[in-house]
Parts: sequence; structure tokens; C-alpha cells
Amino acid sequence: MLTWVLSALLVLLGLCWVRLRWLHVRGYWARRGVPHEPPHPLLGSLTFLMRDCPAIWFRDMRSRFPGAPYVGFWSLWRPGLLVHSPDLARRILVTDFHCFCDRHISADHDSVGSKSLLLANNPFWSSVRRQLSSTFSAAKMKYYQDIITLKSKEVVKRFEHERKKEKAIDIRLAFSDFSTDAISAALLGVGSESLLGGASPLRFVTREFNRSTLYRGVSWTSIFFAPDIARIFRFKFFPSEALTPLRKLLLVAGSLRGGGVGSGVQVARDLLDSLIKLKQENNDKQDVSSDTSLAQAAILLQGGYETTALTLTFATYELAHHPDVQEKLYEELSEARKNVDEKEFYTTVLRNLTYLNCCIKETLRKYSTMGWLDRVARREYRVDERVTLAPGAPVYVNAAGMHWDPRYFPRPELFLPERFEPPHAPQPFTYLPFGEGPRQCIGKRFGQQALRSVLATLVLAARLLPVPGAPPPGSFRYEPAGVLLAPDQVLLVQVEPRRV
Repeated sequence: MLTWVLSALLVLLGLCWVRLRWLHVRGYWARRGVPHEPPHPLLGSLTFLMRDCPAIWFRDMRSRFPGAPYVGFWSLWRPGLLVHSPDLARRILVTDFHCFCDRHISADHDSVGSKSLLLANNPFWSSVRRQLSSTFSAAKMKYYQDIITLKSKEVVKRFEHERKKEKAIDIRLAFSDFSTDAISAALLGVGSESLLGGASPLRFVTREFNRSTLYRGVSWTSIFFAPDIARIFRFKFFPSEALTPLRKLLLVAGSLRGGGVGSGVQVARDLLDSLIKLKQENNDKQDVSSDTSLAQAAILLQGGYETTALTLTFATYELAHHPDVQEKLYEELSEARKNVDEKEFYTTVLRNLTYLNCCIKETLRKYSTMGWLDRVARREYRVDERVTLAPGAPVYVNAAGMHWDPRYFPRPELFLPERFEPPHAPQPFTYLPFGEGPRQCIGKRFGQQALRSVLATLVLAARLLPVPGAPPPGSFRYEPAGVLLAPDQVLLVQVEPRRV
């Protein structure tokens, strides 16, 4: 009897402690006078996960608290800060980077995922980043351009093939094939013919990366927004179905280049050479292994192929539904194409075309494929007189929210490339499609080059047309369980060859 009484008393005391702890957590931001939405007792502010695309939630949070420089939220029971202020974004991403050099997303139990540039923490992250940065230098872009040009022309062939079959074109599928081929050939030196229906060792890998299942949705959303849950259940960032063939492909490709230890790769031409060199130069360090090289190949392939494909999908869909924008772009491109050879056109001219770059910037603004930049405070950090962040507090810079803030981008729901034309320029740190500061996207140059090349080649060759009855841009559904902003339905366009 006494045992039952003591057990009941312990349970009661435990429930009282949980209740008091919850009340303390729930009132965290109210006590500091910080605007917030009441948290859920179990999920905190993460009730949107698996129901809404994260980028849409971030966009909505800005509209619910217009003008607020920051908003309080909870990652489960851990208080965090959602930043809407460009000045505070600058401090977090650049000025005080030493305090926010690590990301909140985590999978430190994951032997491969935790070593990727996306998830790794300092000092390991800065070491790997430094050794791979030359892979995406301005000089290397000239080396990659011939491959990107070739694959851009194959996009036109793919569209023309579909047109002759009198089929509307699934643009996301076509651009996923393009980005796989371009990354495979340019960065890894592995031939890939996905666009034209040929052999592609990496297309199976990218399809596996993109395959949506309930388990993967829970895994990725936990790693990005609730890393404590990811640690408990030991969720992995990369699916093993994709890693196994990718590992084999890297081993074969590396051996063909003589990439064994001691082979002495002197000049890194592409990512594969850089990965071989990374392993050779750090062969005596326990924290750099074949998993490190695999992790970098996986994250650059997964992140680069999908974000490029999605941005091209949204840009093409907008151009098809805005013939005036498309014709203005065509006129700029056709004029620029005169009196220059093909190599100069792709390597030099496109980079400096105002309206082409405006169309790309506006696409990246309206459709932020990953609409936030997460960081974690390494030490106590004073935001202002009301808020001091505790060590380990998550901070999310709300890029999607600022991209859709009418104070910075009037009528944000409209596709208006002119908003980026000179003398107009966005306020610093309100436009963050590739991030800012030391942890900005390492593949930014490669992605921009691919976007310019494909859109220029496509618009010069064909007129993009909407499919009758198709939803207008922005009105289609988005994948609720994914991490990236992606349409939850097939987006189609038609093409009509231009008369030269």
C-alpha cells in the first residue's frame, strides 16, 4: 500500500513539475514583451510541419506581425527568435558571425550528414569550406561554361521533342534532368544524358534524393526545425538508397583519375578533383575521411540540382504567363547576341545583361526555395534592451518574409523584374536568396550561371506559352511535407519555335 502511495505521489510531483516548467516556457516571450503566437504544449511553434511548406509559414509569420523587427517562437520547448529586421540580419550573418557561425539544423549522430557543409559546425566547417571554395571561383566558371552551354542546348532539344509529340512540357521534370546532367558532367566529370533519354548514373541518385515519403518528411523537418527529436530517433539527412550508389560512383570516378592516396592531384579542375585532394591532404586526420568527401558531393548534388531545377521551373512558368516580360527579355537577348561569338555570349555577355538578371532575381525573390537562414547562438548574445539570447538559442533570419514585405518590395505577390532595374536596388539584407556572410551558398556562381544560360538559350529559341486552364503563377499548391518550396502539382507549358 505504501508503495502505491509513494508511486502516486511521485507521479503527482512529476506532473506538477512538468506543469510549472511548461508555464515558465510558455511565458518566456510574454515576460520580455516580444510579439509571438502562443506555443503548442508539445510542438511549440512547429505545428505547421508536415502541413504547410516551411517557406510559406515564414512568409505568413511576417504578415501576422507587420513591422515587428523580430518575433518569438519555440522549437519544441526551446525559445528562439525569428528575425524580420535587415539590420539585425546583418549582425547575425556578418558582423557577429563569430557568435552565430553554427546552424541550428543538426544531425551530429549522422556519420555522413553531419560532415556536410550544410550541417557541419566550426571549426570543421570552416576547414572544409576553405578547401572547397576554389571549386566555385570565377576562374572555374569559365571551365564549366562549355558543359552548361551544351546542356542548355539540350533543354531546347528536349522541349522541341515534346512539342513535336504535341505534348505539354513538364518543366520541373525537364529541369531536374538538366541540373542533374550539368552538375554530373561539370562538377564530377561523369557523363549524364538524362535530358535526351540516355544513360545517367546520377539521375537515379537525384530521384532518390527527391523521392517523398512520410519517413523522409519527418526526418528532414526534424533535422531542420527540431534537432532534439532528430537525435532521439537518429534520423539521417541523406537517404541510404541515394548514398550507396553515389559512394560507388565516386570511388569509380576517383580511381579513373588516379585518385588513390599518394596519386598527387596537383590542380583541382572540378569538385571531384577537390574531393580527391581534400582526402589526400588530410589523410592523417581522423575527422576527414571518405565520409567527408561523400558528404560534400551529396549536399552539393542534392542542394544544387533541386534548387536550380525549381528556380528554372518557376521562372519559365512566370515567363509563359507574362508574354510582355518574355518579349522584353527576348529583345535584350537577341540584341546582345548580335556581333559576338557564342563563347563570349555565354561567358561574358549574359552576366552583364540587366533584364535577364532582373528576371532571375525576381524569381528568387518571389519563390525562395529555402526561405530562411538558421543559426544558433554559441554564447549569450544581447539583441537589445529587451532580449538577450541564451547559449544554444535558435535564430531564424526570415528571408521569405522580407522578400514578401511590401515595405521593401511593393506588391510582392506580383512578378515584376523591373523592381531590380537601376536605379532601383533592394535595401541591404532584405534580399537573401543565397544567404549572406561566410556561410552563404558556396555554389552561388554555378547556380547563377546555369540559370542565365538555360533561360537565355530557351527564350532565344522558343516562345513559352501557358497551357489553357493551368493555374496562374503563385496560385498552385506547394508540397506540404517538403523542406524546399516546390509545387505540389505538375506545372506545364507549351512552346512555339521562334522564326529567326
